Amino acid sequence: MQPIDTEESHPKNGRTAKFERRRNEIIDLSARLFAQHSFAGTGVAEISDEAGLGKGGLYYYIGSKETLLIEIHERVMDPLIEATARIEAIDSSPLIRLRLISELLLQVASDRPDHLWVFMHEYRALHGELLERFRRRRRQYEEVVFKLFEQGAAEGAFQIEDVRITVLGFLGMHNFAYQWLRADGPLTTREISEAFCRIFFEGITDGSGAIGAVADDLDQYRQLAALHWT
Repeated sequence: MQPIDTEESHPKNGRTAKFERRRNEIIDLSARLFAQHSFAGTGVAEISDEAGLGKGGLYYYIGSKETLLIEIHERVMDPLIEATARIEAIDSSPLIRLRLISELLLQVASDRPDHLWVFMHEYRALHGELLERFRRRRRQYEEVVFKLFEQGAAEGAFQIEDVRITVLGFLGMHNFAYQWLRADGPLTTREISEAFCRIFFEGITDGSGAIGAVADDLDQYRQLAALHWT
Protein backbone atom coordinates (compact mmCIF):
# COMPACT_ATOMS: atom_id res chain seq x y z
CA MET A 1 0.00 0.00 0.00
CA GLN A 2 1.34 3.40 -0.99
CA PRO A 3 1.62 6.06 1.76
CA ILE A 4 -0.97 8.83 1.67
CA ASP A 5 0.51 11.93 0.04
CA THR A 6 -0.08 14.61 2.67
CA GLU A 7 1.63 17.70 4.03
CA GLU A 8 2.59 15.53 7.01
CA SER A 9 4.62 13.22 4.77
CA HIS A 10 6.01 16.06 2.64
CA PRO A 11 6.62 18.93 5.08
CA LYS A 12 7.38 22.40 3.85
CA ASN A 13 10.77 23.75 4.92
CA GLY A 14 11.29 20.61 6.99
CA ARG A 15 8.25 21.36 9.19
CA THR A 16 5.14 19.23 9.27
CA ALA A 17 1.62 20.61 9.58
CA LYS A 18 1.50 19.10 13.07
CA PHE A 19 4.64 21.02 14.04
CA GLU A 20 3.19 24.27 12.69
CA ARG A 21 -0.10 23.79 14.54
CA ARG A 22 1.70 23.22 17.82
CA ARG A 23 4.00 26.16 17.21
CA ASN A 24 1.01 28.41 16.47
CA GLU A 25 -0.64 27.30 19.71
CA ILE A 26 2.49 28.30 21.63
CA ILE A 27 2.62 31.70 19.93
CA ASP A 28 -1.04 32.35 20.76
CA LEU A 29 -0.74 31.37 24.41
CA SER A 30 2.43 33.44 24.70
CA ALA A 31 0.56 36.48 23.37
CA ARG A 32 -2.04 35.97 26.09
CA LEU A 33 0.64 35.70 28.80
CA PHE A 34 2.51 38.76 27.53
CA ALA A 35 -0.74 40.74 27.42
CA GLN A 36 -1.53 39.72 31.01
CA HIS A 37 1.92 40.02 32.57
CA SER A 38 4.03 41.94 29.99
CA PHE A 39 6.93 40.55 27.97
CA ALA A 40 9.50 41.27 30.68
CA GLY A 41 7.19 39.91 33.37
CA THR A 42 6.68 36.55 31.67
CA GLY A 43 9.40 33.95 32.02
CA VAL A 44 10.22 31.02 29.78
CA ALA A 45 9.24 28.71 32.63
CA GLU A 46 5.72 30.17 32.67
CA ILE A 47 5.36 29.72 28.93
CA SER A 48 6.67 26.14 29.21
CA ASP A 49 4.19 25.33 31.97
CA GLU A 50 1.29 26.82 30.05
CA ALA A 51 2.29 24.90 26.93
CA GLY A 52 2.84 21.66 28.84
CA LEU A 53 6.43 21.42 27.65
CA GLY A 54 9.86 21.35 29.18
CA LYS A 55 12.21 24.21 28.32
CA GLY A 56 13.97 22.04 25.76
CA GLY A 57 10.68 21.23 24.08
CA LEU A 58 9.68 24.88 24.07
CA TYR A 59 12.94 25.96 22.42
CA TYR A 60 12.46 23.23 19.84
CA TYR A 61 9.32 25.02 18.67
CA ILE A 62 10.20 28.68 19.10
CA GLY A 63 13.98 29.08 19.41
CA SER A 64 13.91 31.96 21.88
CA LYS A 65 11.57 34.22 23.80
CA GLU A 66 12.38 37.07 21.43
CA THR A 67 11.33 34.87 18.50
CA LEU A 68 7.90 34.64 20.11
CA LEU A 69 7.71 38.42 20.26
CA ILE A 70 8.63 38.70 16.58
CA GLU A 71 6.02 36.13 15.58
CA ILE A 72 3.32 37.93 17.57
CA HIS A 73 4.15 41.21 15.84
CA GLU A 74 4.10 39.52 12.44
CA ARG A 75 0.61 38.14 13.13
CA VAL A 76 -0.58 41.72 13.41
CA MET A 77 1.53 43.23 10.63
CA ASP A 78 1.07 40.56 7.95
CA PRO A 79 -2.72 40.89 7.54
CA LEU A 80 -2.49 44.68 7.85
CA ILE A 81 0.08 45.05 5.10
CA GLU A 82 -1.41 42.46 2.76
CA ALA A 83 -4.99 43.74 3.02
CA THR A 84 -3.97 47.41 3.00
CA ALA A 85 -2.09 46.84 -0.27
CA ARG A 86 -5.21 45.30 -1.82
CA ILE A 87 -7.34 48.19 -0.59
CA GLU A 88 -4.87 50.75 -1.94
CA ALA A 89 -5.04 49.16 -5.39
CA ILE A 90 -8.83 49.49 -5.64
CA ASP A 91 -10.06 52.11 -8.11
CA SER A 92 -12.38 54.02 -5.78
CA SER A 93 -12.57 57.19 -3.72
CA PRO A 94 -10.29 57.78 -0.71
CA LEU A 95 -13.38 57.70 1.50
CA ILE A 96 -14.38 54.18 0.44
CA ARG A 97 -10.85 52.87 0.82
CA LEU A 98 -10.52 54.44 4.27
CA ARG A 99 -13.83 52.84 5.24
CA LEU A 100 -12.37 49.46 4.25
CA ILE A 101 -9.18 50.15 6.21
CA SER A 102 -11.36 51.02 9.21
CA GLU A 103 -13.06 47.62 8.97
CA LEU A 104 -9.69 45.93 8.56
CA LEU A 105 -8.21 47.53 11.68
CA LEU A 106 -11.23 46.66 13.81
CA GLN A 107 -11.29 43.08 12.55
CA VAL A 108 -7.64 42.58 13.48
CA ALA A 109 -8.43 44.02 16.93
CA SER A 110 -11.37 41.63 17.27
CA ASP A 111 -9.50 38.56 16.02
CA ARG A 112 -6.26 39.07 17.95
CA PRO A 113 -6.73 41.37 20.95
CA ASP A 114 -3.82 39.83 22.89
CA HIS A 115 -1.52 40.04 19.89
CA LEU A 116 -2.51 43.65 19.33
CA TRP A 117 -1.83 44.53 22.97
CA VAL A 118 1.69 43.13 22.59
CA PHE A 119 2.07 44.91 19.24
CA MET A 120 1.11 48.26 20.76
CA HIS A 121 3.06 48.00 24.01
CA GLU A 122 6.00 45.62 23.65
CA TYR A 123 7.68 46.55 20.37
CA ARG A 124 10.36 48.40 22.35
CA ALA A 125 11.58 45.01 23.59
CA LEU A 126 12.80 44.34 20.04
CA HIS A 127 16.34 45.47 19.27
CA GLY A 128 18.55 46.38 16.34
CA GLU A 129 17.41 45.23 12.92
CA LEU A 130 14.32 43.54 14.36
CA LEU A 131 13.09 46.83 15.79
CA GLU A 132 13.91 48.68 12.59
CA ARG A 133 12.04 46.05 10.53
CA PHE A 134 8.99 46.51 12.75
CA ARG A 135 9.13 50.28 12.30
CA ARG A 136 9.55 49.99 8.52
CA ARG A 137 6.57 47.69 8.17
CA ARG A 138 4.43 49.84 10.43
CA ARG A 139 5.29 52.91 8.36
CA GLN A 140 4.46 50.96 5.21
CA TYR A 141 0.78 50.63 6.02
CA GLU A 142 0.53 54.00 7.78
CA GLU A 143 1.83 55.70 4.62
CA VAL A 144 -1.10 54.24 2.67
CA VAL A 145 -3.51 55.83 5.14
CA PHE A 146 -1.65 59.13 4.92
CA LYS A 147 -1.78 59.14 1.11
CA LEU A 148 -5.52 58.48 1.09
CA PHE A 149 -6.22 61.39 3.41
CA GLU A 150 -3.85 63.54 1.39
CA GLN A 151 -5.61 62.58 -1.83
CA GLY A 152 -9.03 63.27 -0.33
CA ALA A 153 -7.86 66.71 0.78
CA ALA A 154 -6.34 67.49 -2.63
CA GLU A 155 -9.60 66.54 -4.35
CA GLY A 156 -11.61 68.72 -1.99
CA ALA A 157 -13.49 65.78 -0.47
CA PHE A 158 -11.91 66.32 2.96
CA GLN A 159 -11.48 69.64 4.70
CA ILE A 160 -8.19 69.08 6.50
CA GLU A 161 -5.72 71.61 7.86
CA ASP A 162 -3.11 69.07 9.05
CA VAL A 163 -3.06 65.65 7.37
CA ARG A 164 -0.64 64.16 9.88
CA ILE A 165 -2.82 65.06 12.87
CA THR A 166 -5.85 63.73 11.02
CA VAL A 167 -4.12 60.41 10.34
CA LEU A 168 -2.98 60.10 13.96
CA GLY A 169 -6.56 60.72 15.09
CA PHE A 170 -7.98 58.14 12.69
CA LEU A 171 -5.45 55.45 13.62
CA GLY A 172 -5.65 56.19 17.33
CA MET A 173 -9.43 55.85 17.23
CA HIS A 174 -9.06 52.32 15.82
CA ASN A 175 -5.80 51.06 17.32
CA PHE A 176 -7.00 51.08 20.91
CA ALA A 177 -10.41 49.55 20.26
CA TYR A 178 -8.92 46.20 21.30
CA GLN A 179 -9.26 47.37 24.91
CA TRP A 180 -13.03 47.04 24.78
CA LEU A 181 -13.90 45.34 21.48
CA ARG A 182 -15.28 41.81 21.87
CA ALA A 183 -15.99 39.29 19.12
CA ASP A 184 -19.26 38.35 20.88
CA GLY A 185 -20.25 41.95 21.59
CA PRO A 186 -23.57 43.54 20.64
CA LEU A 187 -22.15 45.18 17.49
CA THR A 188 -20.17 43.66 14.63
CA THR A 189 -16.85 45.16 13.58
CA ARG A 190 -18.59 46.43 10.44
CA GLU A 191 -21.21 48.27 12.52
CA ILE A 192 -18.56 49.75 14.80
CA SER A 193 -16.55 50.84 11.77
CA GLU A 194 -19.57 52.61 10.33
CA ALA A 195 -20.15 54.41 13.65
CA PHE A 196 -16.48 55.39 13.91
CA CYS A 197 -16.41 56.72 10.37
CA ARG A 198 -19.61 58.69 10.78
CA ILE A 199 -18.12 60.37 13.84
CA PHE A 200 -14.78 60.97 12.13
CA PHE A 201 -15.60 61.88 8.56
CA GLU A 202 -18.56 64.09 9.25
CA GLY A 203 -16.02 66.34 10.95
CA ILE A 204 -13.90 66.73 7.80
CA THR A 205 -16.55 66.79 5.08
CA ASP A 206 -19.19 69.33 4.20
CA GLY A 207 -21.83 67.52 6.26
CA SER A 208 -23.79 66.32 3.23
CA GLY A 209 -23.94 62.72 4.42
CA ALA A 210 -20.93 61.37 2.51
CA ILE A 211 -20.67 58.28 4.71
CA GLY A 212 -24.24 57.27 4.02
CA ALA A 213 -23.79 57.90 0.32
CA VAL A 214 -21.02 55.32 -0.07
CA ALA A 215 -22.66 52.60 2.07
CA ASP A 216 -24.32 50.89 -0.91
CA ASP A 217 -21.03 50.68 -2.79
CA LEU A 218 -18.99 49.04 -0.05
CA ASP A 219 -19.85 45.39 -0.74
CA GLN A 220 -18.35 45.39 -4.23
CA TYR A 221 -15.17 46.99 -2.94
CA ARG A 222 -14.96 44.54 -0.02
CA GLN A 223 -14.92 41.77 -2.60
CA LEU A 224 -12.14 43.45 -4.56
CA ALA A 225 -10.12 43.80 -1.37
CA ALA A 226 -10.92 40.22 -0.33
CA LEU A 227 -12.46 41.44 2.92
CA HIS A 228 -15.08 38.90 3.92
CA TRP A 229 -15.57 39.71 7.56
CA THR A 230 -18.79 40.31 9.46
